[in-house]
Order: sequence, then C-alpha cells, then structure tokens
Amino acid sequence: MSDLPPETILETDEEMRRAQDAIQRTKPRSDHSRGGQAKETNASVFYRPTLRPPMPILKVCDDGKSTGEIVRIRTEHFLIGRTEGDFRFPNDPQISARHLIISSHQTDGSHSWSISDLQSENGLFVRVRKGLLQHNSEFLLGGGKYRIEVASNSNQSPNRRHSGGTQNWGSSLPDGTTTLTEVLSDGHGERIVLVKAGYWIGRDATCDIVRRDDIFASRRHAQILRSANGWTITNNKARNGVWLKIPIVNLRHGQECYFQIGEQRLCLSIGVDK
Repeated sequence: MSDLPPETILETDEEMRRAQDAIQRTKPRSDHSRGGQAKETNASVFYRPTLRPPMPILKVCDDGKSTGEIVRIRTEHFLIGRTEGDFRFPNDPQISARHLIISSHQTDGSHSWSISDLQSENGLFVRVRKGLLQHNSEFLLGGGKYRIEVASNSNQSPNRRHSGGTQNWGSSLPDGTTTLTEVLSDGHGERIVLVKAGYWIGRDATCDIVRRDDIFASRRHAQILRSANGWTITNNKARNGVWLKIPIVNLRHGQECYFQIGEQRLCLSIGVDK
C-alpha cells in the first residue's frame, strides 16, 4: 500500500466547517472546586465494539451540500462505479463503469482501509489542505481542472502565456520548466509558465490566475508556491476546497477523507466521532 505523497495533507471535516463559517461546538470547560481541583464526574462513553474493527461510514453528499446519504460498509471490499458495484451513479457519464474500490486491510492486528482508483478514465480526486504538485499532477479548483507539467523536450505547445501575457516560444522550453494548464472538456485551455515564487488562484481580479466567472471559486481560493520538492498548492479556507488527483489513499482509525469521482463528492470516515 502507498501512503499519501510528500507534503500532502488531507482536509478534515472540522476544517471544512470552519471554512464555511459554520458554528463550532466548543468542549465544555472543566468544573473546578474552590480549591482549584477539577471536579470528578461519573461520566461514561457510549458502548462500542472493541474486538472487531470500526465500521467505515461512507457519506454520499447531496448536490450542493456537505450532507447526504449514509452507507455503512460491512464488507472487506466495496466497489463504486457507474454501472457496476455495491454503489452506483448511473447518471454521471464522468464516472467509469468500475471506478474505485474501498478495501479493508489487516497487518499485525492493526486495521486500515484504502480508497483505490481502478484506472478509471477521470481518476480519483481527494480534498486536501495542502498538496505536492509534480509532473502530470492534476487538481480541481472551483469549477476548473488544472494539470502541472514539467518540460522534457517533448509534446510542448508553442503558445504559452507568460505572467506578462501570451508569447510565442517558437521552440521547446528548457528542461525543468514548469507549466500550469487548464484542462477543458474539449482539450487544453490556457497554459501558464510558472516563473514566480508563488501564484494566487481565485475569482478576485488581483489573483495571478483569475477565475472571474467561476461561481464555485472563492475570491482568493488557493495559492501555488515553489518548494524544495517542486510546487505545492494550499487551500485558502475556500468553501469548495482543493481536490488533488491521487490513485490511492490509506486511512486508519480516527481518519476521514473527502473525495470526488466525476461530479459526485463523498466522504469515508473510519471511527470518527461527529
């Protein structure tokens, strides 16, 4: 099994609620006696199984909401697809017939679960707070999709937009040059050569990469920064987040992961207290 790529941090449900300015429930403060000692209580927690692994909970988000249908996964393997599987989305053409599988694993008595893309055409995108961008990395932002490419003297288009405007390069870019391309349904969109240390992406006109008419993008949605390992993208507490294409995600007890296939958003939680 593979862990998350370096510098990739999943975004939690709590962070999402904070980003949407939702009301946060605060933990009650300890009751102290006059002597300054914490008051003892006989409080207990709800009973739950301790011998079997916790049951994964799959949330299928309703359109435009962070809530939705709840599915309890009781099998070792749970297939999701358009026409095949334990859960299907027959009306989403961007979802493959067999798109991904959720699997249980046990190593030395410790349980974990994985979400694995089954070499689908459009891939598995995971909501992240921060993620590493390498050659051919793809991410979703607002209503757009982008791809990072690192030049290697092959398959390079002559027209690219520099930070100052569109220029005709006429020949291949130097090896190691990084470009960001918007991926459109009918082919590649605008391509930008990344020459600065950082770029803002969002709806605001002051951003380096402007998504002016994107109703799903926040004003300053995310920032791309040059790092020691290449480039990283960080969500700026945007309501709709940043979703990085990752072939497999491994989760342990107490973790959760929001992911998107096609136009459908879901969340897998492993023993997470809500």
